Amino acid sequence: MQRDSVEMFGLFSLVLLLFYCPMKYSFFDIKKRLSLVIVCGYITSLLVSVFNPKNSTILLSSDFIALYTGSKIISESRSGQLYNLSIQEQTKLSLDGVNPEFMFSYRNPPVVAFVLQPLTFFNAFGAYRIFFVINLCLSLLFLFCLFKRSNLPDYFMILLILYLPFNTALLSNQLSPLLALLYLFIWFNIKEKRDLLVGILSGFLFLKPQHMMLIPFVFILSNKKLDFLKGLVPVMSILFVLSCIVWGGWFVTDYLVFLLRSEAPELGSPVVYGFSLVSLSGLIKTSYYKFSYIVLLGLSFLLYFFICLYYLTLRKKNVSSESLFVISIVFSLCLNPHIMGSDLILLIIPIVYLYVCFRNSGRIRYLLFSALFYLIPLLGIYFYGGITAVVFVFIGLYLLFDKNFIKSTVLSG
Repeated sequence: MQRDSVEMFGLFSLVLLLFYCPMKYSFFDIKKRLSLVIVCGYITSLLVSVFNPKNSTILLSSDFIALYTGSKIISESRSGQLYNLSIQEQTKLSLDGVNPEFMFSYRNPPVVAFVLQPLTFFNAFGAYRIFFVINLCLSLLFLFCLFKRSNLPDYFMILLILYLPFNTALLSNQLSPLLALLYLFIWFNIKEKRDLLVGILSGFLFLKPQHMMLIPFVFILSNKKLDFLKGLVPVMSILFVLSCIVWGGWFVTDYLVFLLRSEAPELGSPVVYGFSLVSLSGLIKTSYYKFSYIVLLGLSFLLYFFICLYYLTLRKKNVSSESLFVISIVFSLCLNPHIMGSDLILLIIPIVYLYVCFRNSGRIRYLLFSALFYLIPLLGIYFYGGITAVVFVFIGLYLLFDKNFIKSTVLSG
């Protein structure tokens, strides 16, 4: 009965969306209506699948359990044990419907678990469904805003909702859709030279600390550095202080130690399946794994440092902050020590930007790069994800030294 109700709701939503089209769509415009039918049908199928109780075991084998576990620990007034691996595992094992073979460790600051506490009023599967709907709304808002500013053809929406990382981000039910929206609004406001707002938005990257690697790039691209810092510092300070309050004191030491200890496949952090240069360490024999990991981590940060220095020289020239931000996304992913498949939803921005550059300039290489970013996540499934990071680096470096690309501007007002 429950499944039938969900399917009826999905079909009703589909019909409603089909006939409540934006006014710019002509009723007899077959191409646009066909795109809308496919998009709505696919979203409806996702909703039906997620709300089907038979899929609960599979869905609860996702990264969402890490967020739910952290919130559960906070709600039980055990904040000081949030980064205790044994406590996390005990809490996870106490949850109904969760596969004990999958262990995903909570790796976000305490404030994230605190904010998500209302989810603990529901069982794990109920909380998953609620958070999925929230992430679906954020993801669709992300695509809608991107389409509005990029003037893309309607069929492009079909390609993007079928994009593997888009679906991975939705089904893993982590914070990736929120981060994608943050990146998008940072990009828009860099173009409009609203540096204070850019700083405020950048401050929220604290919610998933590995994405703070974007901040130095954004700082360099901002026009009024002081305005940027006026927005960034207060937001980060507030989130940091809230985390300390939730934890009950200075949490940083335990947090950093925990991150180092939990960077292992058995704890939900399969480096070998990541999409960064560090993931190449999975190709090395076990006895040299730690050494290769440290070497690749050092190499990544060294390359990151020199790219930041090169950005400083570019800002003295007539270059586009739009295009440099797109390149920044690529480097922030491939040089990051912890990037998984769901984080690659951020590549939608370079995919769209490169396609529009191809459409405007006719240069085939931009279409090729856009296609590579679209198809490259498949390498992380069939091969080591670190191989994809090598491709990311080469594409990023090529675009960085492409004078035509770094001067391009394609966003509409």
